[in-house]
Amino acid sequence: MRILTVLSTFPPHSYGGGEISAMNLSKWLAKQGHEVGVVTVADKDERELRGEIIEGLRVWRLHFPRPYTFWSHVKASKWQKPWWYLQDHFDPRNRTLMAYVLDAFKPDCVDVQVITGIGYNALREIGRRKIPTVYFLHDLSLACLWGGMFKNGKICSKRCFECCVASHIRFADVTSIPFLAFCSPSRANLAKAASVLPLKKYKTASIFNANIYPVPTVTHTNADHVRFLFVGRLEKSKGIDLLLSVLESLSQKYRFTINLLGDGAQAEGLFLRFGHHDWCHFKGHVSQEEVSNYMAQSDVLCTPSIWAEPLGGVVVQAFILGLPVLGSDIGGIPELIDHDKNGLLIPPDDPEAWQQAIRSILENPTRLQTWGAYAKANTEKFDQDINGREILMLFEDVVAMAKSDDKALLGSL
Repeated sequence: MRILTVLSTFPPHSYGGGEISAMNLSKWLAKQGHEVGVVTVADKDERELRGEIIEGLRVWRLHFPRPYTFWSHVKASKWQKPWWYLQDHFDPRNRTLMAYVLDAFKPDCVDVQVITGIGYNALREIGRRKIPTVYFLHDLSLACLWGGMFKNGKICSKRCFECCVASHIRFADVTSIPFLAFCSPSRANLAKAASVLPLKKYKTASIFNANIYPVPTVTHTNADHVRFLFVGRLEKSKGIDLLLSVLESLSQKYRFTINLLGDGAQAEGLFLRFGHHDWCHFKGHVSQEEVSNYMAQSDVLCTPSIWAEPLGGVVVQAFILGLPVLGSDIGGIPELIDHDKNGLLIPPDDPEAWQQAIRSILENPTRLQTWGAYAKANTEKFDQDINGREILMLFEDVVAMAKSDDKALLGSL
């Protein structure tokens, strides 16, 4: 098949796990012999690409008119954001650019991974051509303006007026595509989306991301203290301030270290608050290869998210490397962690529960070896080929749906 991936944050520009998973899938599809194109965003006109081949993918990197790019939104001024969102939903140039790529590549199927930054109204060009499409739900962006039904440090009990309006517009753009399926790596994320959107009208599937992770270039060595690791954006939703506060309270009695890999809105404040401790090391944003190396030299990964994390790709990466995980019992994380077998599930945003769990590790670190061995022995469900084939079958189902409709139309003539 000829498959077009819609992904606003194509390397070297990336933002999160969803984008990494999208690239893994695109490269896997290309290796299976499919012709894969990518439409993505250029931050400047002079960096545009018009169908050039990059690592086996035909790439259209186009300059969609915005005051800033999706991957740089953290540094954008507040006054720019309303205009950015208006452009992302209504600017007619979004449709013009998408139409150009569709007509140039002529895909059999479209794989919508990250549409933000390219423009939701651009999806109407796919619908106008009746191209079969799989829309990936990496978060709750179709239901929530902010992407996670999480605002001001708390999970939203219901959607606000702004989110309802944005959701109505976005879902109308998506469902302008007549042959459509939705896919999410997390059952919990899919169920949450279905609770506020009429997804029952469409084919849906929950399939783990078809990821492959870099092999470490260093080997694991033992240490005389527990080495904690955090990988992710340094933001309130990730629960990083809770984790560091708990570790600070335990540092008077126990010896340990933590490496923090990532950047984000809270980075500067967290560094000022905790960076002076000799057990706390801020490493900033690092490559996936470096993440694997840090995991190889750690004893346990912590994912203390306080929002409904859809899945947590770093958890999968950790398990493949035999690294146990302490994770919040929320969102898609419980779909990965077998409690007290490859780690612990801990109530989110509960300092006492996290303190108790971490103390139990510090007082009995030998449990980590047993958990790590179990994690490494039970990773078949994360196999790239297994999940890639399931996703490919979903593409084929949507294409077959469109062909069946065409045959029915011809038969009625």
